[in-house]
Amino acid sequence: MMHEITADERAVWRKLAGRADPFESPLLHPEYVEALDAVRNDVRIGLVEKNEKLIGLLPFHLSEKNRGAPTGGEVSDLHAFLTTGASTDFRDWIRGFGLKRFDFDHLVGQVPDRYVFRRDPWFRINLTEGFSPYVGDLGQSSNILSQARRNRRRLEKSFGRVQLTWDSYDPEILDSLKLWKSDELDARGYSNPFRLPWVHGLITGLMKEASKHCHGLLSCMHAGEEVISIHFGIANRKTLVSWLPCINPVFARYSPGNLLLLELAREASNRDLKMIDLGRGENQTKLRLANDVSTMAIGSVCSSPLNFGLLKMKHLMRRCGSRLIRSKMFNRNAQRKFNVK
Repeated sequence: MMHEITADERAVWRKLAGRADPFESPLLHPEYVEALDAVRNDVRIGLVEKNEKLIGLLPFHLSEKNRGAPTGGEVSDLHAFLTTGASTDFRDWIRGFGLKRFDFDHLVGQVPDRYVFRRDPWFRINLTEGFSPYVGDLGQSSNILSQARRNRRRLEKSFGRVQLTWDSYDPEILDSLKLWKSDELDARGYSNPFRLPWVHGLITGLMKEASKHCHGLLSCMHAGEEVISIHFGIANRKTLVSWLPCINPVFARYSPGNLLLLELAREASNRDLKMIDLGRGENQTKLRLANDVSTMAIGSVCSSPLNFGLLKMKHLMRRCGSRLIRSKMFNRNAQRKFNVK
């Protein structure tokens, strides 16, 4: 539990977070875990010591079956084994914490292949060189900038000035975010985080957090009086994690999500942030706007190597099954659309 962590342990925690990710993602800092601890009762902190010195740390959620899950669970977008880099076997960590296994799906940092099912692309907007060089490179490889300028002109002609609010505390904006994002996810058949009873408390808790290491950031874009897109992220002095972006469906033809993300990148650079984390997995927005790609690992550290083999086999079977289902759905749609018999 977070209240048991000492000031010295917090200081080491921050150093280890910087070692795991050079851009010091806010999701690796104590304040994020503290916000989760305030709304869930299953948060635990595993500490690894050597010669009475803290050399490793892993926050996790503890299940009834002694299984560990990354902090944030279903909405966890980044996690890591925080370590000094000393030679260690993460299996020893799991056994020492009394866990049967620790499953992960957005793991960063160095992790041996023997714990990994697969690695997926991780997309980011790198603003280390500033906003102008970023859009300069973007303009050479994509027409998204010309489309964004055209949509902006159309919006301003019909509705009024397009402008970004970087940090909003308007509860109506938050309510609109929940409504639009829920409708979008439900329509696509995706998991909806707002159905989890603790997510609202996590968002509002992070918005109240004033730490430079981790705080919630609710942003929105207006065209005149109309809200056209909203974004909830988690930020610190270096990185903005894009967590819950959504658009007003009435304005979908203007691609307001792209407009918002570009303006967030501009303002983030003005505020000396260096990175916008777009998360794991591909979509058209990430492919068109990201200029930095790394990988995240999906897998499990099990107390028994045999269990890992069984879990990996199940993972691969589920993945093949989901691909088969998507293929069948595509074929049915193709038959309806093109009247193929």
